Amino acid sequence: TNANERERENRQNFCREEGIIDLCFDVLELPLGTLKLFTLDQLTQQSELQDWVFLHNACSNLLFALIQSNTNNSNEFLKNNRLDLLIPRMGLKLGTSTLVCELIQKNPDVRQNLSTSQLDAFIVLLKHTALHS
Repeated sequence: TNANERERENRQNFCREEGIIDLCFDVLELPLGTLKLFTLDQLTQQSELQDWVFLHNACSNLLFALIQSNTNNSNEFLKNNRLDLLIPRMGLKLGTSTLVCELIQKNPDVRQNLSTSQLDAFIVLLKHTALHS
C-alpha cells in the first residue's frame, strides 16, 4: 500500500540522513583500502577472513535495502567514486553484484552518470560471473 511504501521510504531517508550509508561504505572500504589489512583476493580466498566476508555481505545487503525504490539514496552512490569501489567486487560472493545491478537497473541518474570505464568493468565482470557460475 501507499502508506507502507511511504513509511519504508521515510525509514530509508532517515538512515541516509543519519549517515548509515556513509558508515556502510566506511566498513566496506577501511579494511581493504585505508588500513590495507588484506587484499580483495585474500578476503575471498582465506577462510580466516570469513567474518569480514560476512560483514561485507551484511553491509551490501543493508545498502541494497536502503536503495530499493529510493532515488535519493541511490544517488549517494554517485558521490566519491563509490561505484568504482563496488564494481570490482562483483562476482566475488560479497553481496555486491545484486547491489550494483539494482543501482544501475532502477536509477536513471546512476545509468546516465556511469563512465565508460565503469560500464566496461561492469560488463566484463558480468561476463566473468556468468562464465563461472
